[in-house]
Amino acid sequence: MSHLVVFNKQLGDAVLLEPALARMSRESGRKVRLITRRRVLPLLELMPGVEYAGELGFRRADQLWCYDASSRAALQTLACCSSRKQLLVADRDLLTSLHRFTFHNCVVSPHGDRYMARYYWEETAIGTVTDYRPPRLEPPPESWAMTQPPPPGGLLLSPTAAWRSKGYPAARWAEVLHALAAQGVGPLILVGGGEPWQQEHCAEIRAQAPAGLVDVAGRTTLREYLHLISRAHLVLSVDGSASHLAQAFGRATLTLFGPTVARWWHCPTPQNVRLDGADFAGREAPPTEAIPAASVIQTAIKLWAKAKPS
Repeated sequence: MSHLVVFNKQLGDAVLLEPALARMSRESGRKVRLITRRRVLPLLELMPGVEYAGELGFRRADQLWCYDASSRAALQTLACCSSRKQLLVADRDLLTSLHRFTFHNCVVSPHGDRYMARYYWEETAIGTVTDYRPPRLEPPPESWAMTQPPPPGGLLLSPTAAWRSKGYPAARWAEVLHALAAQGVGPLILVGGGEPWQQEHCAEIRAQAPAGLVDVAGRTTLREYLHLISRAHLVLSVDGSASHLAQAFGRATLTLFGPTVARWWHCPTPQNVRLDGADFAGREAPPTEAIPAASVIQTAIKLWAKAKPS
């Protein structure tokens, strides 16, 4: 049986879909074809059971799964031929007449307390596979390294995400970096996005950071970004792609959460830890800046002690 999946969300979201894609591939014995944005293509190269199916155009499959409630995804689905087209949404209010016209089955299932990767996997109700595991990626090849890469290993700081509201103050990050450098943590590597506000935030951190910080923020390709994360001993980040990628590569991670539902976006393990301003309650969450720098420093030092090579 052939499977076609439609998913146009961000890089970190695509990482969390990996267990469901792997499940489909194992059950069918064939690669799953993924209709998605071309910019995430390097990520798919690290998923052995997945192949890129483009963004637009006619496609045929026995079953089509869509985990994206956007109109773009619905229109992409319309262009495909399948006897079973299924859409998964967490909220009935997301359904439109276009969805009802396009899909044979619209599954409405709230997230509840489930980690998003497990949510996608559990709702992909096919076959008899029951051995859920968190997202997993193959390590990038050495050919993906930067032409002049930073020293291997070390601590990689990724302070930006798609949402500016997830950020942590630059002065706090600098305080954390100075404290970690004093404890022998290093090399310290800074990565970040290419949007103007992301570059500005990284520049503020760099201006206050300890000497020796290796700044490659805004200067990496996606392949280089993936390679850097996969080789770090510890990844320190706000809630975003770096956190999901690091965990999928088996790297130790410390993630700072603010205005998101942490239980949906973080899978706790001894080497994957999160800090929150406070527990999420009701419609509003405390900002990430509610987390004291002292808590970040203390937790990072403990994780570093476990993660650094002997």
